[in-house]
Amino acid sequence: IDFLVEDVVGDNGMNISLRDSEGNYTNIVSSGVEIEPQLSELLDITLRDGDYIFISGMDLANASSAKVIFQWLEQIECDVKIVFSPGSFVTSEIDIDKILNFTDILTINKREVSILFGEITDKDFWKYMHEKMKDDAMIIVRDGLDDCMVKPKNHENKILSVPCIRKDPVDTAGIADAHTGVLVASLMSGFGIYESVRRANLAASICASKFGYTNCPTASEIDIFLKQSLLG
Repeated sequence: IDFLVEDVVGDNGMNISLRDSEGNYTNIVSSGVEIEPQLSELLDITLRDGDYIFISGMDLANASSAKVIFQWLEQIECDVKIVFSPGSFVTSEIDIDKILNFTDILTINKREVSILFGEITDKDFWKYMHEKMKDDAMIIVRDGLDDCMVKPKNHENKILSVPCIRKDPVDTAGIADAHTGVLVASLMSGFGIYESVRRANLAASICASKFGYTNCPTASEIDIFLKQSLLG
């Protein structure tokens, strides 16, 4: 993996993950130099048409970090895709309207929806997205072991239900990252939206069935499992 920016001098923050017996987890976080990105370093990154940029809720949870990231996004000139996932660090203090304005792919779960928008009906949620996001933005709503709801194009009424293969969860840490990573990798590999989300669902399910953060399956492992499963 190539580093796109120089090493930052200073103390890193700390992240302690706590997991219960059912695989659910939470984090205790202290911030460090990672919340102080430099705009000049981000502008030095070479971007090309078709690149994907992933922004998480953790990136925007701190005001100083969010300010620099928004300044960077405003100055990007090439045709890149912005992927936003609120993640476990989501708070109601995130400027959700501003990041939605930039977002090409939103991937969010039901818990994050309730934190950001409170008690909101599905109808009102989709209406809000229609008003705040780009017409061609893709929206994915995850709901644990239930099917994902996917709106391929924000300006259209079509909503897909993409199945999730069911496995008993033992550790939910990292499954959102696995889902988003496989989703983007699949899209970049030429898979369609439905198939990309299905592959991401499978990867997240496999991760949740094992302990640890490093259990995301490879593309070939996903191919094999899909051929052997009822989803294939």
